[in-house]
Amino acid sequence: MKTTRMRKIVTVSAMAIFLLSSVSYAGHSWYGNKEKECGESKERSGKSDRFEKLTEELGLSKEQSERLKAEREVFKNKNRELKENLKAKRKELKAELEKPEIDRPTVDRIIKEMSEINEMKLRDRVDKIIATKNILTPEQFGKLQEKMEEKRRAYRRDRKDHHRGER
Repeated sequence: MKTTRMRKIVTVSAMAIFLLSSVSYAGHSWYGNKEKECGESKERSGKSDRFEKLTEELGLSKEQSERLKAEREVFKNKNRELKENLKAKRKELKAELEKPEIDRPTVDRIIKEMSEINEMKLRDRVDKIIATKNILTPEQFGKLQEKMEEKRRAYRRDRKDHHRGER
């Protein structure tokens, strides 16, 4: 009787250790920055390959490709800064709402600042689209829109399948 119980404990413990080690190993790449952890550059991780493939598919000239890269970089830097500012404002709002006595004018000010940041993010996104449209020919822009729509459909399909599998 004791041996059977002991075997069960050992088996369950071994399974738990195996599962936890698998999860911690997988979590390492899921939550971290793969490029920094693995010492890979963007080119090796596939980002550059995707852009090169898109450049080929759209038939972009070297000048168009360089201009798009520059626009992407500018947008990425602006967007990163705005995201950081928005995150800071969310923390500020949360801290204000957790206080025993809430100062409504302060909360309203933070909400207004968050709205302004969101508006800037939207304006930057629209500016990026306009800049892209000015760089590409109408045919190239149409192809790009088709590619983006395909990507959105695939993403929605994957998310739908993912949620279906969890039930």
